[in-house]
Amino acid sequence: MSRGYKLGIVSNFYGNVDALCREAGLAEFLDVILDSTRVGVSKPNPEIFRLAVDKLKVLPGETIFVGDSYERDMMPSRQLGMKTVWMKGPNPRLPEGPVMVDRVISNLPQLVEVIP
Repeated sequence: MSRGYKLGIVSNFYGNVDALCREAGLAEFLDVILDSTRVGVSKPNPEIFRLAVDKLKVLPGETIFVGDSYERDMMPSRQLGMKTVWMKGPNPRLPEGPVMVDRVISNLPQLVEVIP
């Protein structure tokens, strides 16, 4: 589904998200896999998103970040200048004065309608 896009994962995890991606057969489709334990910075710190953008060799405004956590994904990626797609669950937690997101989806197949 990449359609020429670069794809990556930014995750707050335990140091083995790359191994899990390999085991699931996803690693070959990903240009960057960032695991907070391995890079020493975690979401919601915008620096982990900046690391991903730098590794992809793109500008934040050229990226679309898809995440399920409003506070840990949408707010910092938006702050960095990324376009945002929030995969909103049934009981979302919103902070006071939430920032706008570019799109809201409820499941991954809906990305086909969102990404040009």
